[in-house]
Amino acid sequence: MILTYMAVFLLPLAGIARTYTFSGRVLDRRSGEPVEFATIVLKVSGQWAVAGEDGRFSISNIPEGKNIVSISCLGYA
Repeated sequence: MILTYMAVFLLPLAGIARTYTFSGRVLDRRSGEPVEFATIVLKVSGQWAVAGEDGRFSISNIPEGKNIVSISCLGYA
């Protein structure tokens, strides 16, 4: 009876996980112009986004924890 009660009590807590949103704007370092179609990848979670015409991007529902961000675009080294 105690184990059943504890499992039912802890079950709702397992569903409460913190998630985050990572958003920003990719700009060319020299000109300051937006870099459209830049690909932003979160290496650990595997989530990604493509920057719009204004260089803006947003990735939602990122699980809590450390991640590695990679930004790339054709024509940039």
